[in-house]
Amino acid sequence: MSDRRTGIVYNVTPHAVGVIVNKVVGNRYIEKRVNLRIEHIRHSKCRQEFLDRVKRNHDAHVEAKATGGTYLE
Repeated sequence: MSDRRTGIVYNVTPHAVGVIVNKVVGNRYIEKRVNLRIEHIRHSKCRQEFLDRVKRNHDAHVEAKATGGTYLE
């Protein structure tokens, strides 16, 4: 398995976490449950990038409305 994957945490122990990852085997995906130590885990940046984009879009809409410009889509 490659070392960079996105997974779902399903179990937490004092020293490790259980993670569900999808592995490609032939023409299908197999769900694998792996236990990883905490130092090998990091948060996905996907959610934070989404929240930053929502904030930027909201600020752009407020600015466009305040200046009497056109609304952004």
